[in-house]
Amino acid sequence: MKRIFHLMIIVVAAMVSSCVADKDVVKIGVISPMTGAGASCADYWVNGLKLAVEEINSASDETYELIFEDCQSDPAEAISCYKRLELRGVKYVVAVGGQFAMAVAPLTKGKDILYFTSADYNEAVLNESDCAFRVYPSANTLAETAADYLKNTLGKENIAVITMNTVPNLAVSNALEEDFTALGGNVVFKDTYNIGQFDFKDVVNKLKTKKIDAVFLTGFGTSTYSFCNQLSAYPQFNDVVVLGDVNLSTADFVSNMANNPLTVYVADSKLAGEFEILYKETYGDESNSLSSCSYIIPYLIKEARDSADDKDDIKSQLNYIRNRTFDTAMGDVTFDSTGNCALSMQVYRLK
Repeated sequence: MKRIFHLMIIVVAAMVSSCVADKDVVKIGVISPMTGAGASCADYWVNGLKLAVEEINSASDETYELIFEDCQSDPAEAISCYKRLELRGVKYVVAVGGQFAMAVAPLTKGKDILYFTSADYNEAVLNESDCAFRVYPSANTLAETAADYLKNTLGKENIAVITMNTVPNLAVSNALEEDFTALGGNVVFKDTYNIGQFDFKDVVNKLKTKKIDAVFLTGFGTSTYSFCNQLSAYPQFNDVVVLGDVNLSTADFVSNMANNPLTVYVADSKLAGEFEILYKETYGDESNSLSSCSYIIPYLIKEARDSADDKDDIKSQLNYIRNRTFDTAMGDVTFDSTGNCALSMQVYRLK
């Protein structure tokens, strides 16, 4: 009897294995800073992708597989990550983070892949690739949203702009200065800092000579809360408002700001409703635009594949996504002929 039961288990296992083997495997390569300065944000990108893939796999006749490559918060390593994915025959690639996406983009030109960039404010990435789709709010959207909120909602007149010295962040800070000035406000101080920087003594000393009532801050990792903590060490800044992008809503930033007297606002573009509930139940944390934008990418891939007569025909899938509007969990998302999309943002008070 035991032998018969054992044989039945082997047969069932073989049948299950055969069914799994019969499923097409759709490999999605993910280039993400899972270590280094950008690691504090990586979980949000990864978690959004994981939720989508789990949902798709539960109801699809294909198996979606995420292949993660750690770019170590280094654009040069992001290039190595892409080359490894290319050697594995991966046809769908997601690069998260503007500087990493920009580093990889030229390598994708003329290639038979679909290249998605998330957490990237910089539309210039689309000029470096002929197969890219940018799924994130633009630098102009962030700047317009933040400038309007600072001037017209909070009534701030004199602000400082502190930004990480990367192409996407500089694009945001330059647009913010233009928009805030056009609204009648004054940008009385601007400065940049490097990735991973945690000493802001010189910047704060310069700010002490300025009369400011708000700071617009971009960047990620330890830098953002290091700056805020060092700024708040001086009582003259305790009434200063800080407004930044989604990186200021990560659990790492929030926990390190628990006892900080500064009032912080975040410009974000995130999913609400069922996704927010599911995300919090699964990961014990609030979602944000990093997870939201990543979440819809596997669904875009699935719809493009389902539309193609030949699911190996990447070019037809690329043409399917361009110049089309998709009904996604983030509402209608429209891609233009370059692969760019426009997503709105709103401001939340963090603390």
